This record gives sequence, C-alpha cells and structure tokens, in this order.
Amino acid sequence: MKPIRLQVQMPTIGVFSIKGRSAVGEIEGPIEAMVHGLRRVEFKGQIADDYVRALAFVPEQFRSHLRESGRLVGAEHAWCTATLADNKKSLAPFLASGDDEWKSETA
Repeated sequence: MKPIRLQVQMPTIGVFSIKGRSAVGEIEGPIEAMVHGLRRVEFKGQIADDYVRALAFVPEQFRSHLRESGRLVGAEHAWCTATLADNKKSLAPFLASGDDEWKSETA
C-alpha cells in the first residue's frame, strides 16, 4: 500500500461540555493526516463496517499527549479512527479487498 491522506480522529487534550458544565480531558477531533497502515476493527466477533483503525502521522502539537498516554507507535505515528463517512472513496479499495490489515513499506 502507498501512504494515503485520510481524515482521522486525533486524540488530544481539550475542553468539552456535558449538560452545561465544562471540563478538561481527552477529546478526539478530525484532522487530515498521512496514513501508513489500515486495520479492520473487530468487536464481539463482528467486524465494524463504518470505521477502521489508521496508522496516522501525528503532527507535533498532538505528540506530547499521545507520548504521555503511551499511544505513539514509534516516534511520530499512532493508531487513530478513520470513519467511512469521512473517507468513502479513499477507503473503498481496502474495504473491497477483504484483507484485515494493510501497511506501507515505510511503516
């Protein structure tokens, strides 16, 4: 697989609101990133068909939080969620292949 550009949900520390109260904690926001691997997600024996896990390049501003939580793979990549609704055309070849995992040569 060649690295592709996808919109992924990148975890970071931010402010969120629940029932009128705000708090600081981990939130996931959409960013566009280069993806070097794709993996299907299985939950209770069923393969999820609306999202996949993506081995995405993490921009510098997100790395400190991911490093502290131990979610970085190597120095600058992390497994993030990529939804089918945001990346329908880009994920179509992977989903049609039936493979469980794709990785690029650089991953």
